[in-house]
Amino acid sequence: MDLPRLPGFIADMQQQKFDCVLQMHGSGALTNPLIRTFNAARNAGYYRQGDYCPDPLHFMPWDESQHDILRLARLMAFLGVPVSSLELEFPLAEADWQALRAGHSALPAAGSYVCIHPGARLPAQRWPAAHFAEVADSLSAEGLQVVLVGSSQERGIAAAVQSHMAGPALNLAGTLGLGAFAALLAQARLVICNDTGIAHIAAALHTPSLALSRDGGARRWAPLDRRRHRSVDSAAAEPGCRHSSASTLVMRRVRELLDDTGMPLA
Repeated sequence: MDLPRLPGFIADMQQQKFDCVLQMHGSGALTNPLIRTFNAARNAGYYRQGDYCPDPLHFMPWDESQHDILRLARLMAFLGVPVSSLELEFPLAEADWQALRAGHSALPAAGSYVCIHPGARLPAQRWPAAHFAEVADSLSAEGLQVVLVGSSQERGIAAAVQSHMAGPALNLAGTLGLGAFAALLAQARLVICNDTGIAHIAAALHTPSLALSRDGGARRWAPLDRRRHRSVDSAAAEPGCRHSSASTLVMRRVRELLDDTGMPLA
């Protein structure tokens, strides 16, 4: 935290004269005292029992054991806000499709490719590039075109995967805006990624996905639709494991996923 900037930030927040500040940033152990300084007409959100609670009428106890989506839905119900659906949404506009087509004229046909996103903000969350490459080669051998994706900061990670591959891949890392990227994922047969925001975009687009998670993250973050979206504990295929063992585990889950969603591999 940049402490010298904190007073100015608080002053800016106070000038907004918020009707309500909704604290959804975890248990609120750090953020609840902070949002009180904003002088909003009302505050609401979560608090950890035993910690500071700004308003018992509008703050509910934080339950670490719950899935995030269900926890957020409970907060809405607690505040009297109707919950119409538990599904994530990512609307695509015509401009998103145009951006995808304009930037890349030789894209594979819908349903003929797998998007592999090997990046993650924290290195500890990343499955090894060599493991991704072996899975990519296995899927290529099954007839799917491999498309490597990621942000501009993840170009090096995608390039590392490609360098380990024996087969071809279309590397689009760092070349797509968010809308075009989502349009690409929407027409993929499958998305394989680490436990990152990409898994949630795939869920919102109803594109089958397999996420490699660790430290029990799937319990809180995995999409609720377990038929279309699966998780694999990446600790079962740590960097010290043989590549073949890791890729065999993931490929088995991929086959199960695509069989269950009516899109089996050849």
